Amino acid sequence: MAIKAGNIVHVGNETVVIDRIQTAGPGNLNIPTEKIYELGNYQSVATIRDVPDLTFTMDSYDMSTEIEAMLTGNAPARTVTDAVTNASATVTSATAAFTTADVGKQVTILGQGPGGVDYVGTIATYTSATSVTVSPAVTGTGTAKTLKIAVNGIDLSTCVPIDIASQFKPGIDNSSPYAVINSVALPFLYMESMSYRFGLRDNAQQSVSLKGDSIFYNPGPVYVQTAAGTNSANQVVATTYPAYEYDGDGTSRRVLSVSIGSKRLTKGTDYTESYGSVTNGAAVSTLTIIEAVPTTSTIRIVYASPQAKSYAQGVHALTTVKPAAVRGKDIDIYVGGYDPADVASSAANKWGSVQSVNMDWRATLEKDEEFGNYYAVGQGFDVPEVNGSVEIKPKDPAELLAKIRIAAGEADPYAVLGAQSSTPLALDIVVKDPGTSTPVKRFHVPDARFTLPGYSGRIQSKLNVTMNFESDGGTLKVYER
Repeated sequence: MAIKAGNIVHVGNETVVIDRIQTAGPGNLNIPTEKIYELGNYQSVATIRDVPDLTFTMDSYDMSTEIEAMLTGNAPARTVTDAVTNASATVTSATAAFTTADVGKQVTILGQGPGGVDYVGTIATYTSATSVTVSPAVTGTGTAKTLKIAVNGIDLSTCVPIDIASQFKPGIDNSSPYAVINSVALPFLYMESMSYRFGLRDNAQQSVSLKGDSIFYNPGPVYVQTAAGTNSANQVVATTYPAYEYDGDGTSRRVLSVSIGSKRLTKGTDYTESYGSVTNGAAVSTLTIIEAVPTTSTIRIVYASPQAKSYAQGVHALTTVKPAAVRGKDIDIYVGGYDPADVASSAANKWGSVQSVNMDWRATLEKDEEFGNYYAVGQGFDVPEVNGSVEIKPKDPAELLAKIRIAAGEADPYAVLGAQSSTPLALDIVVKDPGTSTPVKRFHVPDARFTLPGYSGRIQSKLNVTMNFESDGGTLKVYER
């Protein structure tokens, strides 16, 4: 039997089983090579291999903020169902486990806004693990209310390296269909681009491209283990499970990757490794991190192990948690401003006649390399680019001209518009759950500058006009709603 899609589970940083994936994988590993020749020799002397270049791509129908949170190192949103409100700024919950880190985060309380709409605000102060104050004050009163806490806008430019574990299951006809038998480790991947595609009758899709330089095929599951820094030199971290050995680059080791934040550590320079007795090719490995790691930083290590691991059917989110897919009928486009706490006031900025929307976030990555190292020690970028397009099918010439006036920032109905007419505008794309019509995700470009469109009429066809835009500052934020 061939390997089918149901055999492969992709996991990010050991914490997120990535949902609604349509395609995902590293494609081909590009290893720059050069043949060396010499005078007087009828054959080449050798083939020199340089630092590899790998691209991991992934397409998903997931319209939650889970993927963006993972890529930027933010915790996913959390939900409780025992919130208590009393028409004030105080909100309590016995199970929310509030912390000081929640201050500034977005809070949503279903049905507790003006007129019974959902309340959307910000956690202003932390009082205790069961109580916070919010801004603005909640207008509703009630108990056992659903409360959601999420990052108040995920900025894609804050992306961090992640480790992807591609776990292979044996197949549904196996006696243990959910057990991992082999795996591929893809450590220290950095986001290069994120694209979003929304069509009238197409499933909303996001595509991410990650860059890296290493891939490891393993006889057992991949583990991504974390440990908090102790702020002490020579901190010791041991693998929880026995680890298989790798010596393909001439440096024998059992931990495939060690990283702290945006830095990948180098064996011998940044850490040392030792291991105990070997059983069936695997042994517990002990790392000594030479320099002190701050308590606010996390050490992340990647290794392969014979230790059993499985992914039961329940690891995949049900449609009661997130939609299977979202189409154009459940997507609203706002140009000129959107307030999630007062959707009614934003209605004037909602665009009709939209047929499709494309939006791209892209960065030019630069590797940090050094002598004596087979792998990049870091990777980063300067300023990202954000651009896209909105395709409309105007009902009549008046609607077309009205939208062009909005894009140009021209309120005078008698003004002539030219190619240089342009102003930055807030662009918001609101994605709703098809089952409940509740917003589940919002994309916000604070300074989208539209280019006045051209057009091409065609016989027996209605006119479609594409309005391209670009963010002045290269900013794209993703909100829970």
